Amino acid sequence: MFFRHVFARAVICRARSARAVEANPSGRLPAARSYPVATQLVNFTSVPYSEFAKLILKVSLNTGANLSLMYQGLANGARTVDDALAAERRSLTGDLGLDGAGFNFPTNGSGSPDSQASAPTTATLLSVMGRRSNYATYRNALATLGVDGSVAAFGKNVPGKEHVAVKSGATITDGRMVAMTMAGYIDTKSGRRLAYALFVNNAGPVSALTDTLEVFNDEADILGIVYARY
Repeated sequence: MFFRHVFARAVICRARSARAVEANPSGRLPAARSYPVATQLVNFTSVPYSEFAKLILKVSLNTGANLSLMYQGLANGARTVDDALAAERRSLTGDLGLDGAGFNFPTNGSGSPDSQASAPTTATLLSVMGRRSNYATYRNALATLGVDGSVAAFGKNVPGKEHVAVKSGATITDGRMVAMTMAGYIDTKSGRRLAYALFVNNAGPVSALTDTLEVFNDEADILGIVYARY
């Protein structure tokens, strides 16, 4: 115990004296999974991934989504963003049966992936997830229209809003609304469960934040109509 205590102090002191910016050659790292148990100082167990999913889906935490991509990649032996994207594509087309022509997740040059998917492919993904054993956890991670997350301010007066689960998205380029989207599930008034993907493309220029709010509120109204009629 004394040895481990001294070793820990030495590591901390070395970290404090290290330069803020310094070369970090990966070749000096030990081989993966080669650290002996005797050198372990701390063991941390995170909260379940379902809690991270809530942050990613409810409030559109893009950094969390990017990390999730790498977690999946690491689990499949990938060590780069491109390899992780390839592993993700294999999972989406193989495990979930999505049409590969309906989505494209390239990198934008900075190492962070951009997402491009058609509305039918998105709805198919939701339908497949709706039949899986973890559906309840998946749906619970989505925001509720007019209640919480990124859609808390939209559709507050929409009938049945508490029965509409939403993941929203917006792409604004050069001051124009390229894509304003909502996708998720609706438990309709008649008792049906619907998976939906509502995409509005090229909605117009953005001169103020209220421009985007109008589009999302219009989409929320449409979801309310679907809830009542189906």
